[in-house]
Amino acid sequence: VGVAFSRLALLTRAMCAMKDWNVDFINNYFTNVYEDKVLCKVTDKKGRILVSSRSFKPGEVLFEERPLHIVVEAEANEAYKLIKRLCKKHPQDFEQDPLWYWAAICSLTDSDIGAGPRKGHIKAVSPDMQRKLLCLYHEPISTPSKSAQTLVNELKLSASALLVDELIRAWILNCFDHTEKPQGYAAYF
Repeated sequence: VGVAFSRLALLTRAMCAMKDWNVDFINNYFTNVYEDKVLCKVTDKKGRILVSSRSFKPGEVLFEERPLHIVVEAEANEAYKLIKRLCKKHPQDFEQDPLWYWAAICSLTDSDIGAGPRKGHIKAVSPDMQRKLLCLYHEPISTPSKSAQTLVNELKLSASALLVDELIRAWILNCFDHTEKPQGYAAYF
């Protein structure tokens, strides 16, 4: 009973937060790109879902989505090397593989990067791409992790540690393997 109650409490908390998770933005995207074939809604039982807006024939493709963002290991990049060193030096703070943190860092906009790292390069994403990444499911975060704070400080980023942490969570919970060598992840909107 305790486990079931805990899962229900987590789902309820996530659903409350999801009500503010850009349903109008998502629906506008589907209207413009997929001619209203699907609609995003929030339900009491399942949270945020996609529903079809019309009948479809068996086997008919509803829509195909290209990856929103692909991030791969960057062994020659000094910024990526720094993340790998931080993961190795502080495993108590950096519990994930370096690529998760790199994916989040590679999901920052120009203004988030600011002057950026003294060594290495971080390619910025558009504000629209970042907004779509942040629409992906993740638990709301109110306090940034030590790893996110360290990344912001060590890479000399203008982004808040909270934003970096939200991007880390969005990648962990929503990405798919994309390549093996070098290892890469893809996120889909």
